[in-house]
Amino acid sequence: MRSIRRILVVAGATLALSVLAPSVSASSPTPFLLTKTCVSNLLCTVVSSNFDGIPAGTNVVYTVTGDGSDGLAYPTIKVGSNSTTGVCDWNQPGPVVLAKCTFGTGTGQWTRFDLDVNVTVAGDPNAPDSVWTWTGTYSLGSQEPPQTDTAGRDMQQGPANVPPLPLLAGLAAAITMLARRRAKDADARAHDA
Repeated sequence: MRSIRRILVVAGATLALSVLAPSVSASSPTPFLLTKTCVSNLLCTVVSSNFDGIPAGTNVVYTVTGDGSDGLAYPTIKVGSNSTTGVCDWNQPGPVVLAKCTFGTGTGQWTRFDLDVNVTVAGDPNAPDSVWTWTGTYSLGSQEPPQTDTAGRDMQQGPANVPPLPLLAGLAAAITMLARRRAKDADARAHDA
């Protein structure tokens, strides 16, 4: 019964996101590398990044639901008017890859910021001088330019003009992570059978 409820929630969220998603054409995936240090489990600061949109000094702020025992954390990155919220799944077999993080959308120039990374750490994960590394790929979709009337006013109408909220971004990333986990579990069960 719980599985059916989850499927209905995922289907409803997917439908809602497809209605709210702006028209984009995705770019090719580009290698992504970011290093950061963390003063706590909920606040990290970028040391370096090969993506110009996330410069050194940018904070990555994490939230968790409940006591965090589900192994999921929701990082938010905000730079100027651009922001994105994703999901990190800490339920990895380790020991090298500690988590997998997925970002699917955002605001500002990051309305289509697709980022998939593996999380590793050099040193003791509990030490504040440990360097955490995100390695993976990203792509940015490009929005079509807004249509304007002769006076230059924006003429776009309807749901595609609604900016995605960070909550929807986290939900989209969580849905992606859940689908990947279910597919992995199904493959493991098929292999065991």
